[in-house]
Amino acid sequence: SALTWYDKVPNESRHVRQALFERAYAHFQNDDWEAALGSLQALQAPQVWAGFHPEGWILAATIYTMACLYNEAIATIDLFERRFKASEKIPAAQLAGDRIEKLAKLIARMDSELARLKQFGEGDAATAALALSEGLTAQREEIATTLQTVTRRQMADATANLASFRDQSDRIRFEISKAEKQHAESGFDRSAALLGQSLKRPQNFDAKTASWPFEGEFWRDELGWYRYALKHGCPAP
Repeated sequence: SALTWYDKVPNESRHVRQALFERAYAHFQNDDWEAALGSLQALQAPQVWAGFHPEGWILAATIYTMACLYNEAIATIDLFERRFKASEKIPAAQLAGDRIEKLAKLIARMDSELARLKQFGEGDAATAALALSEGLTAQREEIATTLQTVTRRQMADATANLASFRDQSDRIRFEISKAEKQHAESGFDRSAALLGQSLKRPQNFDAKTASWPFEGEFWRDELGWYRYALKHGCPAP
C-alpha cells in the first residue's frame, strides 16, 4: 500500500514533510482518523516545520468536522487563518522544491568560487582568474534569472492554492453552522454524547513498540508514528 512506501521515507530526508502529509491523507482515506491527525501533528515539529503546507490545517479541520468536534475544527481554522493571513504575501523562503534548492545551492557555490578568484593578484594567474570570473559571472546571472522565474511560478501556484484552501475553510465553517442548527432542532445533545465517552489510549502494535502521552516534545525517530485519541460527537446513524 501507499503507507508502506511513505514509511520508508527517512525522517532525515528533505521529503519527510511531503511524506507526512501524504501519509496523513492515506490514513484519512482509510478512515483511520486518529493516525491521520497524528501525522498532521508531526508536521508541527521544528524538524520539518519550515515550508509552505497549509493543506494540513484544512485536512485536520475536515476530520474534526466529520467527527462532529466542532470546537476543535473552528480552532484549527482560526490557526490556519492567522498563519496564512489573506492580506500578507507568501514569503519566498517558505516555498519548497528540489529545483529551487538546487539552483540556490549552485549560486552559493558560484559566489564562493568568484570570491576565491578575486584573491589572485597580478600576472598570468590573475589574467586567467579574470577570464574565469567573467565567464562564471555570466553563468551565474543566467542561473539567477532561472531561479527568479521558477520562484515566481511557484509563488503564483502557492497563492492560487492558498485561495482555494481559504474557500474550503469558509465551507467548513458553513457546514459546522448548518450541522449545529440541525443538532439543536433534533434535540441532540452533543456535549452529553462527548462526556459519555472516554479517550482510549493507542495500543502497542507489537513487543517492539510502546505508547505514551505526547508531552509537547518532538523526537525525530517518532515522527509519523503519533496517534490521536479521538472522541466522536455525531449522533448515532
